[in-house]
Amino acid sequence: MRLIVPAFFWVTLLLSCTAHATSARIAVISDVENKDLATLVTTELSSNPDIILVERDDLAKVGDELKLQQLAGSDAVALGKLVGADGLLFLNKRPSGMQIRFTAVDLGYALFDDQIAPETDLPQLAKSIAHRVAGYAPKLK
Repeated sequence: MRLIVPAFFWVTLLLSCTAHATSARIAVISDVENKDLATLVTTELSSNPDIILVERDDLAKVGDELKLQQLAGSDAVALGKLVGADGLLFLNKRPSGMQIRFTAVDLGYALFDDQIAPETDLPQLAKSIAHRVAGYAPKLK
């Protein structure tokens, strides 16, 4: 019995470390106009065990939102590596609506880049975005 408890502990510890090692780290970056959508998407993604969200504090180390947007426009891969993300989800307001772009950091290109009409239902859009990101998450590791 004494050997079973420590062995169970180590197996449980090993399995939890393995789960985190295979989970994709995703950063959600939005402009000011899309903060509500970013919050909804973050909530949806947080319930997925295959995804670890990059904390806002980690993003704050890089700088304010404007600096993040500028860096994302010039070099999303460098931004992803800087914050330790496998994927970057950008939510930006455009004159024609909303741009939603998901970039794979190690691959160096966008997995999807969509333009969405501005009058879209945000809770439904957040679920749709989270579903798409979750579908790509295993490919990021």
